[in-house]
Amino acid sequence: MVQAITLRDRKQFHANVLGCKNITFKHVTVSAPKDSPNTDGIDIGRSDGVKIIDTDIKTGDDCISIRDGAKNLDITGVTCGPEHGISIGSLGKFANKEPVEGIKVSKCTLTDTSNGVRIKSWASEFPGTVSNMYFEDITVKNVSFPVLIDQKYCPWNKCKMDAESNFKLSNIIFKNIHCTAALPEVVKLVCSGIFPCENVKLADVDITFSGPDGPAKSESMQAQVDALDFVAKFGAKADLTIDFSKVSKIIDSPNTDGIHIGRSDGVKIIDTDIKTGDDFILIGDGAKNLDITGVTCGPEHGISIGSLGKFANNEPVEGIKVSKCTLTNTSNGVRIKTWASEFPGTASNMYFDDITVKNVSFPVLIDQKYYPWNKCKMDAESNFKLSNISFKNIHGTAALPEVVKLVCSGIFPFENVKLADVDITFSGPDSPTKSESMQAQAAALDVVAKFCVKADLNTDFSKPLLDAWKEACGSTTPTTILIPEGTYLLSQSTLEDRKQFLANVLGCKNITFEHVTVSAPKDSPNTDGIDIMRSDGVKIIDTDIKTGDDCILIGDGAKNMDITGVTYGPGHGISIGSLGKFSNNEPVEGIKVSKCTLTDTSNGVIIKTWASEFPGIASNMYFEDIIVKNVSFPVLIDQKYCPWNKCKMDAESNFKLSNISFKNIHGTAEPPEIVKLVCSGIFPCKNVKLVDVDITFSGPDGPAKSESMQAQAAALDVVAKFCVKADLNTDFSKPLLDAWKEACGSTTPTTILIPEGTYLLSQSTLEDRKQFLANVLGCKNITFEHVTVSAPKDSPNTDGIDIMRSDGVKIIDTDIKTGDDCILIGDGAKNMDITGVTYGPGHGISIGSLGKFSNNEPVEGIKVSKCTLTDTSNGVIIKTWASEFPGIASNMYFEDIIVKNVSFPVLIDQKYCPWNKCKMDAESNFKLSNISFKNIHGTAEPPEIVKLVCSGIFPCKNVKLVDVDITFSGPDGPAKSESMQAQAAALDVVAKFCVKADLNTDFSKPLLDAWKEACGSTTPTTILIPEGTYLLSQATLEGTTSYKSEGCEKHDFCSNLPIIRFDYLTNAMVQPITLRDRKQFHANVLGCKSITFEHVTVSAPKVSTNTDGIDIMRSDGVKIIDTDIKTVYDCILIGDGAKNMDITGVTSGPGHGISIGSLGKFSNNEPVEGIKVSKCTLTDTSNGVRIKTWASEFPGIASNMYFEDIIVKNVSFPVLIDQKYCPWNKCKMDAESNFKLSNISFKNIHGTAEPPEVVKLVCSGIFPCKNVKLVDVDIMFSGPDGPAKSESMQAQAAALDVISKFGGKADLNTDFSRSLLDAWKEACGSTTPSTILIPEGTYLLSQATLEGITLRHRKQFHAKVLGCKNITFEHVTVPAPKDSPNTDGIDIGRSDGVKIIDTDIKTGDDCISIGDGAKNLDITGVTCGPGHGISIGSLGKFANKEPVEGIKVSKCTLTDTSNGVRIKTWESEFPGTASNLYFEDITVKNVSFPVLIGQKYCPWNKCEMDEELNFKLSNISFNNIHGTAALPEVVKLVCSGIFPCKNVKLTDVDITFSGPDGPAISESMQAQAAALDVVAKFGAKTNLNTDFSKLLLDAWKEACGLTTPTTILIPEGTYLLSQATLEGCKNITFELVTVSAPKDSPNTDGIHIGRSDGVKIIDTDIKTSDDCISIGDDCISIGDGAKNLDITGVTCGPGHGISIGSLGKFANEEPVEGIKVSKCTLTNTSNGVRIKTWASEFPGTASYMYFEDITVKNVSCPVLIDQKYCPWNKCKMDAESNVKLSNINFKNNHGTAALPEVVKLVCSGIFPCENVKLADVDITFTGPNGPAKSESMQAQAAALDVVAKFGAKAYLNTDLSKPLLDAWKEACGSTAPTTILIPEGTYLLSQATMEGPCKAVIPNLGDMF
Repeated sequence: MVQAITLRDRKQFHANVLGCKNITFKHVTVSAPKDSPNTDGIDIGRSDGVKIIDTDIKTGDDCISIRDGAKNLDITGVTCGPEHGISIGSLGKFANKEPVEGIKVSKCTLTDTSNGVRIKSWASEFPGTVSNMYFEDITVKNVSFPVLIDQKYCPWNKCKMDAESNFKLSNIIFKNIHCTAALPEVVKLVCSGIFPCENVKLADVDITFSGPDGPAKSESMQAQVDALDFVAKFGAKADLTIDFSKVSKIIDSPNTDGIHIGRSDGVKIIDTDIKTGDDFILIGDGAKNLDITGVTCGPEHGISIGSLGKFANNEPVEGIKVSKCTLTNTSNGVRIKTWASEFPGTASNMYFDDITVKNVSFPVLIDQKYYPWNKCKMDAESNFKLSNISFKNIHGTAALPEVVKLVCSGIFPFENVKLADVDITFSGPDSPTKSESMQAQAAALDVVAKFCVKADLNTDFSKPLLDAWKEACGSTTPTTILIPEGTYLLSQSTLEDRKQFLANVLGCKNITFEHVTVSAPKDSPNTDGIDIMRSDGVKIIDTDIKTGDDCILIGDGAKNMDITGVTYGPGHGISIGSLGKFSNNEPVEGIKVSKCTLTDTSNGVIIKTWASEFPGIASNMYFEDIIVKNVSFPVLIDQKYCPWNKCKMDAESNFKLSNISFKNIHGTAEPPEIVKLVCSGIFPCKNVKLVDVDITFSGPDGPAKSESMQAQAAALDVVAKFCVKADLNTDFSKPLLDAWKEACGSTTPTTILIPEGTYLLSQSTLEDRKQFLANVLGCKNITFEHVTVSAPKDSPNTDGIDIMRSDGVKIIDTDIKTGDDCILIGDGAKNMDITGVTYGPGHGISIGSLGKFSNNEPVEGIKVSKCTLTDTSNGVIIKTWASEFPGIASNMYFEDIIVKNVSFPVLIDQKYCPWNKCKMDAESNFKLSNISFKNIHGTAEPPEIVKLVCSGIFPCKNVKLVDVDITFSGPDGPAKSESMQAQAAALDVVAKFCVKADLNTDFSKPLLDAWKEACGSTTPTTILIPEGTYLLSQATLEGTTSYKSEGCEKHDFCSNLPIIRFDYLTNAMVQPITLRDRKQFHANVLGCKSITFEHVTVSAPKVSTNTDGIDIMRSDGVKIIDTDIKTVYDCILIGDGAKNMDITGVTSGPGHGISIGSLGKFSNNEPVEGIKVSKCTLTDTSNGVRIKTWASEFPGIASNMYFEDIIVKNVSFPVLIDQKYCPWNKCKMDAESNFKLSNISFKNIHGTAEPPEVVKLVCSGIFPCKNVKLVDVDIMFSGPDGPAKSESMQAQAAALDVISKFGGKADLNTDFSRSLLDAWKEACGSTTPSTILIPEGTYLLSQATLEGITLRHRKQFHAKVLGCKNITFEHVTVPAPKDSPNTDGIDIGRSDGVKIIDTDIKTGDDCISIGDGAKNLDITGVTCGPGHGISIGSLGKFANKEPVEGIKVSKCTLTDTSNGVRIKTWESEFPGTASNLYFEDITVKNVSFPVLIGQKYCPWNKCEMDEELNFKLSNISFNNIHGTAALPEVVKLVCSGIFPCKNVKLTDVDITFSGPDGPAISESMQAQAAALDVVAKFGAKTNLNTDFSKLLLDAWKEACGLTTPTTILIPEGTYLLSQATLEGCKNITFELVTVSAPKDSPNTDGIHIGRSDGVKIIDTDIKTSDDCISIGDDCISIGDGAKNLDITGVTCGPGHGISIGSLGKFANEEPVEGIKVSKCTLTNTSNGVRIKTWASEFPGTASYMYFEDITVKNVSCPVLIDQKYCPWNKCKMDAESNVKLSNINFKNNHGTAALPEVVKLVCSGIFPCENVKLADVDITFTGPNGPAKSESMQAQAAALDVVAKFGAKAYLNTDLSKPLLDAWKEACGSTAPTTILIPEGTYLLSQATMEGPCKAVIPNLGDMF
């Protein structure tokens, strides 16, 4: 409470209230002269609950000023005048304004003020809100603007001319405002053009103009309530030529409602046509008695009541009638929408009759969850009450199947909603319409009351209920029977044939259904019997339900339910769920279902939750004494519930299920899977018990089984029961066997829980389980040895050992006899070793079944060996489901297996689908690869011993069968094998035709017979030719016509396309045959040795896809001779593992040519080597001879590939290496191939090319091609654009071997000069690019000059030097257009001794580019320009970079280049070194960056933001570099933050800035030792006997005397330093330094200090002149890590002043502390002494900063803390600084200010400034508007703690008055602004009058409050 005090004659605000709660000013007097500027009475900001009562204020500015963040203010009984009145604002000048709300001003009198009650916001971009402001009972006397809203506020004309305010004003009342105005405009409402004022009310405003010009007037501009806003918003014009009754806007125009009606009564809209981009008619709060009839509207949003409830103080909506309207193509029809918010309201008596809808999305909609843009809380509910709503006679068509949707509030469900004669047909393809009602309590016709029901126990309720039911059923729309609260006598009722839920129970307590009958047709959708949600204590007893959906559905929020004696069927069973589809699920708990019978249902008792992100819990659910009869899934938990496949593939349920019991469940099941527990992978089911579950499978396939997936602990802890100990001294065998015995005795599945530990298990036999005998899940390195497992032969699902998601499992010498799989290996099994197992009877050893469910983990590394299987239905089997779920299984080996009378000894089954529950044409998405069946012997029971049925989508890869010798033990003949789409498998139909493998029996007839039978088969059939040598005279294998497969070109393969295969043949000859019109590859050669194709003809239609001619993979010694191939794809395709091939005499075309590859798409590529292609002709092909590898991570090698004597005719790419192969753009953008290509020769290749690029060599950037030879490649471009060209990208040695042609010898006796010159002459005479290849060796080169060379207009590098030694370029000319990209002149990499002399280079990129591995280069006399200059780099982009060293660039001239001499390295992790780099005697003319080190090189912004370079640069010299620069920054050294540049010398660098802004500057960033080693020059010694001080100071003096930046280098060692330390920047002193620059030069700080300690700057002058170093920014800038600085005697100006910061822009900034700035003078600067931190998330600290004895002359902001620093508006709107500022002192700061705001303290809203002191701050405003003012925003304690000094105590026994007055007296006596700090507490203040005048401004008096 502040009471009865007087505040007088302050120089600024008299009282400032900031961050306060519940403070009251009462009987306060404030006075100041009328003409005193900025002397507000009481300023209130960011405070709550402030009251100002019976207070008298007379000041020179606002009586009361209410700023942002003010809430719940009550101002009453105030008298104000003269001057500015009572103001809310000004607002919006700065960003991050907090809302203003709940302001009440009443019973106030304003006299002779310029304004009365005013709201003012700046015309600026900063947003904010002001709402709920009430001005009542106001008396104005001779006031200029009594009522004023001014959203164009802009004093001093400092705003843009057309600027608008972004502040939103709403809910404003001016009421009972009376008396006289000094001007005729008594009401002026100037609202924002962007956000017009909303809900502005003026009531009983009666003000008389007291001047001579007549009565008062009012003006409202853009105010919503004055009806202009409707016109402006919807485009109406005020003339007589445009009909205002029809409002039309563009369809996609947002927020263009047609007619908006709010707080109006009796509005009618008749026969009106509306087409807008939003609601046609929007009815807001306060609308009453509306009649809307005959309206046609569409498209867009329909007719809406609402949205309601977004804001507080909603007025009721009532009496709305909408009739005879037509809506077409709208998103909604008739709609009521309320926000899910806390604001209450009511809407009632709303009638929608005779409505026609045409293709409307939601014809009838109540939406009480309305929240566009997801701006509501997730669990919010509407507080709006809806009642008495009627939808009647609504007809037409709907665009969606959901025609009626009623989403009501969970707090106030709507009451009395009637739907009568709603007949709407879904116009879509999927089914008839449906309706949905969510949480509707009584959306009903009150038909019960209509039939005279009484709520007592004497009147039978049955007949009235049945009559009501009959009438409701007769309705064509959903109808709910409303039964008013009470107790009724219901003898018996049968409710039949509902169209949706037959009974819905919501929000009920203790309701009982007994002897109820519910029936609906079996095929009726969504006809649940009884749905129960969010109800407690519901009972359903002895009830009979027959429906088409769930018998009983229990939804979220159901508790304490008891369901007993229910009979049900058909339908879906009794369900808990589905749960988790929506958010905000309430818990389900305490559900008991007992003594129920279910017959012919699809489920029995089921718990189902959606696979979604919405969490919830369901617990304590008990199912007991249940009888099931022919039920599909009797016991089911399904946490993967997702009908219609609308979930993400890998989604998991977030619902937690626990404490579930299934007990005494008996009967029969229709499929064999009687128990299925599919739990969440995130929250596995807890404590699931199954007791006495005895259900028989009633189908033909055997007894039932159960499956449990991911159930966490469905177990009995029977181990602990038997006193097991986890040590190696107690034998675990007996307790385990006892536990086993008890578990086996149970009639339900039981799991034995063994707690974690180490046990001694001597020997155990686990027998006669009813399900898996051992299940291994999530284990590592577990071994089963000498285990015996047995179960009856006919026991279902009794797998021996099941292994899933485990690594390193071993099963050794184990005997298993079961009724199912001996060993079952599931997904996620890795590195298994199964050896010595004997098994039988049962199903064999299985990998799988896999792919039944999603999220399969890979199976890999499975070895099964030395096993014996007897009388099993399968031997070794891999089985995957024919389903959409993908997965992989690889590296599976079956070796040394004995089978005895086994049905399918070797089986791959990717069509696995028991019980025929799969789609007919479904395929497996499981990829199988690297499978070996080796040394498998024995006997088979059926004749089909090998059956390989692979996926049609992903055929099995690399399946090997070696030494499989199995005899059919049956009566039908020898065994057979079947392979469907497998890479190496077949039906042995050849043997069936008595073929003999000799050279005497003609094989032709049997082969043709076999072919005929195979072609006649309706399934894919492979002809198996057993190993041997056959005589084949002649055979034509013919089939149907060609095949066109749409879309094959977009995929890696086409499924289900048969191929003629030659697999695993040795010494075979294929001749002369014709392969015509195949559907895919014409011939596939796999695993063959020494097979020859001769005189073969292959042809396919031009439009056929993937019709390769001959594909060869993993074969050795294949020959293709004199063969003619015409296909659409590759003529010959050579895949991985191909070796020693000879292709000769082939003619090819059209198609893709002859290809090696594509290679590297998959892992485990076998090498390709020894490929020879010769004497071939290719015509009209897209490629000629090609090598292609994928840009992928999979490695491989291909070498020794020779292409010779090739003729190409009109071929697109005659010679092509493509290591960036990536069809369909499915590769990473920057991916490189890991395939190594080497020893490749293209020789004697002639002909014509269709595009000009005849040779294209695109090699890997990681492994460049090695030893690529091009010899006699003479190809003419056949197109119109000129001669052909070639391109080689990253090829190591792509060349024509023209050297050997001229007799060069690699010895020291033969002079190589003549041969080289002849080769050069011929190469120069060639019309195509030619490279001279010099084979490796040592040559005698006496003299050879390759001169007069001009390299012109290349599209990439003009000359590339790679791997060379001692090569010289002299008098070379290189021209290219200035704007040609990547046209480097000479590019040098990994070469030694290269010289470039007297060469002229003009290109569009680097003149000379020096790459990694360059050594001992001498570049002299080069003229360069235009282009990018001479560059070392870019380095460090890739790994394995070789060092760069010994580079000398001298006597060069660069003109108009973007850079001069440059070193550039990438921001990347790859390390490297570059050293001994010398740039001397360089002339630069108008060069942008003459001297540049750029270790932050990152074109196209492809680097990580904070990544640093790992390249080390050292020993660099820039000497004698002269000329002119195009930019002021002539030297820029940006070094690595990890490895700063070492020993960088700059000597005699004299470059003049040729631009208009003054002399040049230099910048060095993070350079560690950019230095002249001048220390050594002065005789420094590294010992402790010689004083280093004098030598160091001499070095410093000489360095200071130089005209270029110089650093003193101190060699490593130990020195004796008596005084002065120059280690980095410690204890360095600047004294008598002069720094000058133009006033307008950007970023030219004078001295920047970062991460340095002890720096002193003394008597230094930093200002503007025409010479020296340019600075137009901070005089001194102090960055992070600066400590113990002393800045004294500095004169600064113009510029930005002395700044600490900016801080907080980057992460990991070091603290700033101990900064002292004193005795400085700042003149004409934009700031004086400043601390600035970014509004960002990066934290930091700055403390102990002292600014003393500062003189300011005409400075804009003399004292400034700015923690909202954000230049260029690049920060988030509401961001706050995370830098903590503390212990700051501004003392004895004097002078003049250019602006009235002399002290501005804008502190962080998160970490307010701590301990900020201002003492003796006396600054006069030099402008015309009066004395200066100060502003402090959010400063926590900008105060002198003078209260404590005077002995104040915080309790109610000591009077605070005397200490307060003493403190006030001392504060007033100070000449600087002083704040009185009153520590938190409760004080006794009897009376105190604080009077002035004071000597200086006291800006924060109000902080005491």
